[in-house]
Amino acid sequence: MKKIFVILLFGVINYFLVFEIFGLDRGIGWIVFLILGIPMFLITKKLSKKKEKEINSEYFHNENIYDKSSVTKETLLNELLLAENEFNNMYFYVVKEIVEYEIKQKHYEIIEIINKSGRSSREWIYSIIGNVAGDLLESGKYHVYLGLLDTVGQNLLEIFDKSYDLILHIKAKNIDIEYVNEQKATLRRNIKRLG
Repeated sequence: MKKIFVILLFGVINYFLVFEIFGLDRGIGWIVFLILGIPMFLITKKLSKKKEKEINSEYFHNENIYDKSSVTKETLLNELLLAENEFNNMYFYVVKEIVEYEIKQKHYEIIEIINKSGRSSREWIYSIIGNVAGDLLESGKYHVYLGLLDTVGQNLLEIFDKSYDLILHIKAKNIDIEYVNEQKATLRRNIKRLG
């Protein structure tokens, strides 16, 4: 809101200078208006970005919420890129876009959840990949017929299974083979009744 006000203020000042004080006609006046207005807009935009960085830096510095070894938005996005190579599935992008959007939009909440739970960022990434793949499969959008998945659905099921296998492989807290098998069986039961 503040940026819009500043831009409008610059616009009014430019307009007043160009048309009222200098008395330029409309054709030349608009050119001068743009020549003066664009740099002012860019300066305002650059200053607002600088202020935003200062605010973010000050927040983390003053609150001292996370130490240097803790999770950041960048580490989550890097873990997602590593996971993409790990899964090696041509339909991984379907899940990746959703996970990436969630990280970018809700990274403060996600980081807080990870830090409170004591889970690793890799465990959280594998878990959210599995949850998103499972949610997509349970939506019924990837069924050809009742209980029968299309090609994308079959790949999403592979992604779901691999995510839980990887969680088990990294020896995540409170995750054992029985839990993984229960999750896989529950999803398959839900797939059979959807479509």
